[in-house]
Amino acid sequence: MINRRPSILVAALVAALAFTACSGSDDSTSDDAASADTVADGGDSSGGDATADDELDLPNFESDFDRICETGVGFADAAPLTDGPGPHPMVLFQETDSGVLITSSLELPAGWIVEQDSNFDDNSDLAVTELVGCSKITAKTPNGVSCDLEGDDGDVTTLALVDVSYELTVHEATTGALLGTEVIEAVDTECPFFAFVDEDQTDFFNTPDADQYTNAVKAYITP
Repeated sequence: MINRRPSILVAALVAALAFTACSGSDDSTSDDAASADTVADGGDSSGGDATADDELDLPNFESDFDRICETGVGFADAAPLTDGPGPHPMVLFQETDSGVLITSSLELPAGWIVEQDSNFDDNSDLAVTELVGCSKITAKTPNGVSCDLEGDDGDVTTLALVDVSYELTVHEATTGALLGTEVIEAVDTECPFFAFVDEDQTDFFNTPDADQYTNAVKAYITP
């Protein structure tokens, strides 16, 4: 069935509205000795960045690499950054409009982005990580375009499009050392075809696409 007006779907599990088709004006140590060694080697005994193996400084979850974005502290048992053409695998984070860093779900070239498997009891798949990218919002600029979205109940919600500037910092995964900084501009005057929006949200933030990130990180992943 073709709707002549955009539609809104209710996503009950996330207490949010899902919008589609729009129109508009333009994430116990085994003994005391092992625990002491882990802390001395830079591990976090608070549980925030717990490791699956007390002898390894490597996060259980891909999302825990955000420690590098927030503190600049690396994970000693990630993969050392090697010389050569690469690819040098990266965990990439992007800040949302609510200020939370999430791992990127964008499709970058094969081998560029680290992907965690479903066996969370074994974090060996994260040991290949050489780089961590942190994409944070630095500026938000409404661009004058508004999108009218109609829900299944007939109610219409209007969202104003906002162009967003991101600062992407690239770090060594082992040391947290800063390798470089890139600027990415997310500018778009076309209303999104599909979006998840909080009930009280009035703005829609534009985000960089896969091509923009590919161009921004290429010099680090495949130098």
